[in-house]
Amino acid sequence: MEIWKDLSEMYADSSSYGGLSQLDHALQAAYSARQSGASTEAIVAALLHDVGWKLSNTAPFKIDDRAKKKQKLDDNDTSGDCVPTKGSLAETLGILTVCSAESGDREAQRAQHDVIGATYVRMLGFDERVAHLIEGHVLAKRYLCFKEKDYYEKLSPGSKRTLTFQGGIMNESEASLFEKDFFFETSKLMRRWDEAAKVPFKKVPAWDTYRDDVLRCLVGPQGRSAKDTLSTCSWIRNGNRLVSLRFLNEKKEDEEDSKLNQDIKSLTGGCGVCRNGTIDDVLSLNEAQRWTREKLRLWWRLEIQEDGLLILKRTLIAKNFKSAMSFLNSCGEIAEKMGHHPDLHLTSYRTVSVVIYTHKLGGLTIGDFELARRIDQDIDCVIYSPKWRRENDWMFRER
Repeated sequence: MEIWKDLSEMYADSSSYGGLSQLDHALQAAYSARQSGASTEAIVAALLHDVGWKLSNTAPFKIDDRAKKKQKLDDNDTSGDCVPTKGSLAETLGILTVCSAESGDREAQRAQHDVIGATYVRMLGFDERVAHLIEGHVLAKRYLCFKEKDYYEKLSPGSKRTLTFQGGIMNESEASLFEKDFFFETSKLMRRWDEAAKVPFKKVPAWDTYRDDVLRCLVGPQGRSAKDTLSTCSWIRNGNRLVSLRFLNEKKEDEEDSKLNQDIKSLTGGCGVCRNGTIDDVLSLNEAQRWTREKLRLWWRLEIQEDGLLILKRTLIAKNFKSAMSFLNSCGEIAEKMGHHPDLHLTSYRTVSVVIYTHKLGGLTIGDFELARRIDQDIDCVIYSPKWRRENDWMFRER
């Protein structure tokens, strides 16, 4: 909820794209995504697609105004465009350090609002697909300039200028790679939604109507540094040019799930991972995010401990001590049946935390997700604190 509060405050600052507020632009893009029947992740990506501008305390309309003036003076002069306010969040959080450019030009680094925004949502613990599509809306702009003859000429002066900082028009190799992305079509739609979201005074659903969608996309872990996100980001770049892709291929993932589901069945009657597991059974962060998103309820979160250990965690406040102990005892019974044991914590007499990871291997495995799933499946009579239940109502909805 703190993340939702921070985002709400960020978009309530009245900053604008000339005659259109940045909030209006975000809401119109998200509404188009919702109306098209897009996934929750795509809707949230559309809502936050320009969060990079918010983080740098600048806005496209300012760039547009400067660009129009500079076109009359010197089309090659790009100094001063897209410069974030000194001390902006993008700078403070270290995000600018991951916005590299082939020329090493700091100005080009700062212009990449898509990379700034995507890095930020990764740091907050958003599903990788949200970050991927935030990057995708600018990649689609570069791609369409390559693919459609008149697309570049339709861009505003400011958009043409930022294009030079964002990698320019895609070359054939980049375009071919972009087309292989499972979310290629959705990325192009992101661009279309962005282009259409510029209608002054258009009435669309309010910001708060997207709260549950945003919270559903928070799978964790939170608090990673900007540089840490480079090891898991789906688009791999050399400067600001695409060179490779860590596939978010859902068809491929379905095939992997078939095998993994067979492995899960083998856990009945004892944890095979604990008995015979190897380091190869430890899930990567991207894999753990996907399993959290697809297999678990919203109250489970990924967290990274100080020593780098990746864990699953669920925290709740029970109505009283007796209810808290009943939940903990039920967790213990399930763990004993599986032969796979979580860390169980009770603080302030009714605050319960369940921490799951495979102790033997020092990381998360499929056995951990099955344990979490069985806890959710078999314990359906938790008596929560009424106040805590009301404040965390979003956790009890389907992902």
